[in-house]
Amino acid sequence: MVKKEHLTPLPRNRKTNSSDDEEINIYFTINKTIAMKVKKSETIENLKLMLHDKEGILEKNQDLYLGYNHLPNGGRINDYNIPNNSIVRVNELSPIKIYVKLPSNQKTLEFKVNKSDTIEKIKINIKYIGGIQSNNYSLYYAGKLVEDRMTVASLEMQNGATLQMVTNPNDKLSISVETPNGETIDVEIKCWHTAVQVKRIVESMTNWSSNDWDLSVGTMKMRLMNSKTLAFYDIKENDILKMLPASYQISVRTQDGKIMKNVEVKQSDIICAVKEKYFQQTDVPVNRQRLMFGGQILEDNKDLAHYSIEEGFTILV
Repeated sequence: MVKKEHLTPLPRNRKTNSSDDEEINIYFTINKTIAMKVKKSETIENLKLMLHDKEGILEKNQDLYLGYNHLPNGGRINDYNIPNNSIVRVNELSPIKIYVKLPSNQKTLEFKVNKSDTIEKIKINIKYIGGIQSNNYSLYYAGKLVEDRMTVASLEMQNGATLQMVTNPNDKLSISVETPNGETIDVEIKCWHTAVQVKRIVESMTNWSSNDWDLSVGTMKMRLMNSKTLAFYDIKENDILKMLPASYQISVRTQDGKIMKNVEVKQSDIICAVKEKYFQQTDVPVNRQRLMFGGQILEDNKDLAHYSIEEGFTILV
């Protein structure tokens, strides 16, 4: 179990403190903000009773927090040194159902959690149910990375909410690269390295210029785009990558479909260079060409890798 961080009550004087009768404003946040004027002598139990009367939440289903610090029963407002105009978070202990979506998108874990549960506690449950170590992933909610100290309530998670699990890249990854002459080179890289960075590492170990070849993966020899990371292609430990000639063919076709030309390119070719190659085959001036791919007009100074235009793809002109 994950321990809560408790505020330690301050020592009490035996004599009555005149400030105990002083009233302060406290704002309680549940799904909305509730303002109350209370005496500093009020106990945490009395605050919960007031909230029960006002909002109908049973005292046993309430956990009160000042920031990340839990306010346990048995203390008074003065004991915890809660200042005027403080915001106290109310976590409801009635459980809700949440889901954790795994990176493969093939499986979703289901949990019942309390609003006061921390992300750290959820990760412990993930390890128990899914066998996944917490240092191997990060969790995201509503597009933001969530931290271990955050609670279900502080993230405003409702019943049916989904956390997305994203795998943390390992620092090191051992792969092999097969050259055109059949030689195999063992390379130690990081999975956030881009394909072009791996090519340069291989170039430093061999006589193969990184400008003359690309990397491919799988039996279909999918070409790795220079700007993409190995993690993007889900390259794993001991995978084998193969070298391909850097040149490949794409098609450039008019929008009416009457003219289509095959153009030999490299993924480092900029769009202006592709226009020049098309001009050499058709005599259509470069300044009269407008290339499109995926509904997007291609900019002259961007390269094919930027647009992920791969072998066999078709560009409209």
